[in-house]
Amino acid sequence: MTDGQVIQALEVLRLRFHRILESNAPQVLEQAKAQVRDTKREHDERLRQRRRDYPIGPWGYRISPEMPLRFQDTMINDLWLRVDVVCEALWIGENNEPHSQLLVVRVWALNDDVMFREDWDAPGIKARVNPEYGRVMLRLHFERANPNQQGPLYHVQVGGNAWPNECCWLHKAISMPRLAYPPMDLVLACEMIAANFFPAQYRQIRTDNSWKGIVRASQESLLGPYYSTCADAAAGKCQNVSLLDELWNTSWT
Repeated sequence: MTDGQVIQALEVLRLRFHRILESNAPQVLEQAKAQVRDTKREHDERLRQRRRDYPIGPWGYRISPEMPLRFQDTMINDLWLRVDVVCEALWIGENNEPHSQLLVVRVWALNDDVMFREDWDAPGIKARVNPEYGRVMLRLHFERANPNQQGPLYHVQVGGNAWPNECCWLHKAISMPRLAYPPMDLVLACEMIAANFFPAQYRQIRTDNSWKGIVRASQESLLGPYYSTCADAAAGKCQNVSLLDELWNTSWT
């Protein structure tokens, strides 16, 4: 991906998703765009200097848990829910695949009787839950594995390391296994959220040409290489007989 493609994707998200995003979402996306410009400028300057004592860092953006990309509240099966996204995406040079990528999708429950269940939850939880923000009912952790990390290169975990304000109780062991999963970036995550939680609005979004363009760019850079590997493994064209071995981040030997 080039910095121009990343900035364009963030801008299209701002324009095409404005009806289903919270009011501060434009600010979140503008900050992400500014990070891309600043880090890419610094990256290119260091690349030009090529000094050994001046390491070349990655460029990209981060959407923090303190200021996530939040979708509007929505009712599903008589429950009020809120979905938000926290992510980090970094590149070195202009490679198609990111150098590192982390994306967390959180589903918050907003109903009082779901946030705190009198017959089930410990009294201390009630003091921790912020009724205005809700309680996390589902947490999906999409990631590109770090170097030497065991697991598929691209994977999803149910849970991951939750932040205290989520009040999402999952034992650390439950974050395993890391399930092999197609690469996921912010565009593809927002597509998944819109299709599941805002289907009426998504029917209109999906027909927009600018939206189609950034989806196509994400698919070409991430899903093209991934599914090519899957197809080669299924056809017996890879060194590893097992598709999971082929997708695994580290060698078994």
